[in-house]
Amino acid sequence: MSNQHYYAANADQQQPIMVVQGTVVSQQPQPVPASNHYIGSHAPVSAQPYSVAPPPPASQATLYVSEDKASTATNPIGDNKMGIVTPFSIQEEYAHERDRGQSRQYRDVPFAVLFIVHLLVMGFACASNSHKLYGKYAGSNDEGRRLYGSVTYIGDYIGSRVLDEDQQEGDAVDPDGIISLLVISGVLAFILSALSLSFMTYFAEGLIKIALIFNVAMYGVMALFGFAVGAAGMAFMGLFLFAFSAWYTYKVWDRIPFAAANLKTAITSIRANIGVTVFGYLSLFVLFGWSMWWAITAIVVLDVSADNMEGNEGGEDEELPEVNGVVLFLLLLSFYWTQQVIKNVVHVTVAGTVGTWWFTPEEANACCSPAVRDSFVRATTYSFGSICFGSLIVAIIEATREMVRQARESDDGILVCLADCCLGCLESIAEYFNMWAYVFVALYGFGFVEAGKNVIQLFKSRGWTTIITDNLISNVLFLICLGVGVITGLLVDLFMMGPIKNGSIFSEDVSSGSALFIAFVIGFLFGYLWSSVLMGTLSSAVSTVIVCYAEAPTEFDQNHPQLSQEMRATWRQAWPVDFKY
Repeated sequence: MSNQHYYAANADQQQPIMVVQGTVVSQQPQPVPASNHYIGSHAPVSAQPYSVAPPPPASQATLYVSEDKASTATNPIGDNKMGIVTPFSIQEEYAHERDRGQSRQYRDVPFAVLFIVHLLVMGFACASNSHKLYGKYAGSNDEGRRLYGSVTYIGDYIGSRVLDEDQQEGDAVDPDGIISLLVISGVLAFILSALSLSFMTYFAEGLIKIALIFNVAMYGVMALFGFAVGAAGMAFMGLFLFAFSAWYTYKVWDRIPFAAANLKTAITSIRANIGVTVFGYLSLFVLFGWSMWWAITAIVVLDVSADNMEGNEGGEDEELPEVNGVVLFLLLLSFYWTQQVIKNVVHVTVAGTVGTWWFTPEEANACCSPAVRDSFVRATTYSFGSICFGSLIVAIIEATREMVRQARESDDGILVCLADCCLGCLESIAEYFNMWAYVFVALYGFGFVEAGKNVIQLFKSRGWTTIITDNLISNVLFLICLGVGVITGLLVDLFMMGPIKNGSIFSEDVSSGSALFIAFVIGFLFGYLWSSVLMGTLSSAVSTVIVCYAEAPTEFDQNHPQLSQEMRATWRQAWPVDFKY
């Protein structure tokens, strides 16, 4: 007698059962040693033993039969009409792959080695050629001043055009006031960003609605402004976007509660492991340091490369010598690749932490929980090659697009413009695909290619539901960043006119428009930047929650019953006919 798999389904739950030689057994999760799996003690369905159990009453269940392998079976729930993928759909289909992926192995090692070698080459290029640049400009006052001026141009412009004008009005620049302003801006941005998590928890659904209406209103304003100034192109584009946004808002309005439940779950996971946000803020300093290193190396390499090119050695009449296109492309590739790697290491760390919180919450329930540390270690060791692999793909597209933009400065033809547009779309698609792929990398320790297969399966199973949920939440995160920035700027202005009036930037006339404007801009930038890092961390958590709920709703119900109940209720509200989980 061949083995048969049955699926017991009713309005509230799904229970898979199996008949083996006439004996009815049900699949019940059993504890599995943590050492066999990538995240905590979680195991895929195929690794969990069966236990004998009586069949459910016929009045409470409907049986669906498939032959032998559950991985080939389909059922009303696993068929993804609702978008929920149960353990007998995606998990069983890729169970053999995830058994291999859960083992701690170094993935995509050649790409990690290539990335490290490229950093060594950048360091060598800077160290070996910097003395040539110094020797070239040290003996020439004119060229030395040109080089210095190119670096300090922005600072000189701001100082002469903004600060000098204020000094002419009687204001005196106070260095202590600048420091006070920066400190106040940073503290306010930190406090407001932290409070925004609680604010979003209580008003998640309302914020999503506001974000949708905000988009519609902005496109409407754009259309009206276009008509008012006689810009027909802007007007019709705004009108089209207004109509599309209004239609989109109408179509997804009933899905807002489910997106809000996803957002609340993600916020809860981040607040339980708030230490993971430190990696996001540290990445800012790492990116800044990399930008400085790359800029110095690029100046050195491009200058030496230009001197070595035939026909550019004399060059006194040439203000800008010709640059080797291949060298420029490689430098751009280096910059974007490292930038992507830094960003994606943070993304994988957050996804791994949220995954541990989902499956084994006892290991991810503190500020600096073991989940945070272990997730970062995995991201920078076992999964680092996969991160470098996916980041390189996006970096190639970005570097190519930047070269096309450079070409547009001399030839703004239709073909170049079209190429720029196509590369921009390709870049967005690649980054979006990578975002989901890295969630699977973090959860299961996949290589990048295996993770990509699972992303494709995820979109096959959930379709537009995943994209809509993610889009609704991303709108809210942007709105929160904007709000934190504006509020921080306004509060900084209040401090300028009140508590720190005597120690402000412009001590004699603090109420001047230019002084308040500069203070507002600094406060806005601090608030927006600080909150965007936190919202970026939250965005990674949202993506992880969407994947985990598609793959393991049962574990979610066992470990976080209150949140799971809210997720099921909102799903039932959005899809009452198809809901069977």
